[in-house]
Amino acid sequence: YPGPSLFLHARGDVLVPPRHAELNARWAGARARLELLPNGDHNSIQYFNLEAYWQHVAALVEQVAGGAR
Repeated sequence: YPGPSLFLHARGDVLVPPRHAELNARWAGARARLELLPNGDHNSIQYFNLEAYWQHVAALVEQVAGGAR
């Protein structure tokens, strides 16, 4: 997949450490965007970062849809 990638991860995630997201984003290179969100954990990232979470998702969708035009 050559398109943009978004990695959303909670800093407080103890199930999958944030370092994993950092490594995945590094592997994806310049097309990757990593957002380490300040609140929540593995199962509550969206709940505790609701606005920021969906802003990042919307930005990615806009980027992908904008590239398809």
